[in-house]
Amino acid sequence: MLRSPNGSDIGQRQGGSLTNLSSRGLYVEDNLANTAESFITTRKRKQPEIDTDIKREIDILHKKIDKMMNFLTEFTKNQNESIKKLSEDILSIKDQMNNMQVTTENLVQEQYSIKTKLSDLTNSSENQDKKIISLESTIQQLQVTSPQQRTYDSEHIMSEISERKSRENNIILKGVPEPLLKYHRERQDSDKCEVINIVKMISKDIPEPVNIYRLGKYDAKKCRPIKAIFQNHDPVKSILRLKRNVQLNDIKISSDLTPAQQAYFKNVKNQLDLRINNGEQNLTIKYKNGVPKIVQKHPKKSNPLSPEARQKC
Repeated sequence: MLRSPNGSDIGQRQGGSLTNLSSRGLYVEDNLANTAESFITTRKRKQPEIDTDIKREIDILHKKIDKMMNFLTEFTKNQNESIKKLSEDILSIKDQMNNMQVTTENLVQEQYSIKTKLSDLTNSSENQDKKIISLESTIQQLQVTSPQQRTYDSEHIMSEISERKSRENNIILKGVPEPLLKYHRERQDSDKCEVINIVKMISKDIPEPVNIYRLGKYDAKKCRPIKAIFQNHDPVKSILRLKRNVQLNDIKISSDLTPAQQAYFKNVKNQLDLRINNGEQNLTIKYKNGVPKIVQKHPKKSNPLSPEARQKC
C-alpha cells in the first residue's frame, strides 16, 4: 500500500498529498524564490553629503540675520529712548518759554504801574506847586491890607482852604434822571447804581464812591445834581481827565467847587461872554494853577488831505 508523502511547510497551505506533482514542483520553486528574496537585505551605498556647504552657509546667514535683528532691536530701543528724552526736553523748553512769557508780562504790567504812579506823583507835585503859588499870591495880598482886614481875610482864606480840601475828593453829576420811587432809600440805591455805572463806563479801574446823595430837597419834577464822594483825590482826577473819551449824553461831570470858586468862575464866564460879544474870537476858559482864566484857543491841526482829496487818492 502506497502512502502519500508528508506535507511541506513551504506553501501557504499544508497538505498530505500532492495530486499534481508537476504543477506542485512549479509552485514550490516560486515559493522558494519569494522566500529567498524576503530574507535578502539590501545595503545602500554611502552617498557623499552634497548639501553640507549649503547648510553651513545657511547657518552663517541665520547668524548674520540674528545679529542684524539684535542690532536693529537695540538701535530701535536707543532711538525710542532718544526720542522720549528729546520730547521731554521740548516740553521742558516750552514750559520755560511759557514761564518767561508770564514773567515778561508781569514785568510789563509792573513797568506800566510804575509809570502810572510816577505820572500821579508828578501831577500831585504840580498840584502842590499850584497851591503854593496860590497861597503865595494870597499872602502877598494880605501884606497890603489893614490888620483887621488881614485877620478877617486870614480866617476866610483858612476856611476856604479847608473847604476846598474837604471837597477835592468829590464830583458833581448833573443831568442824571431822578428815580420815580416812593421811598428815600430806594431812590438812593438807584442813584448809587447809576453813578457806579457812569464811573465804570469812564474807566473800570476807578473805584466806587464811598457815598452819594442828591443836593437839595426832593421834587419829582426836578432833576437834582448828585454829589459822589471818593476815598481820595485820585479817582476824581481820573474821572475829570477821562470823561471826554465817553459819550455821556446830557450828563455833565465837574469838580465840587466851593461857593467862592463858583462865584469866581461865574465872573470869569461873564467876562468871556462880554469879550465875545465885543467881537473877540477863539476865546475859551482854561484852568492854570487851579484858577480859571480866559485864553486863546489853539487852532486844531487840519488833516493834510480833505475827505474829497482822500477819496480821489
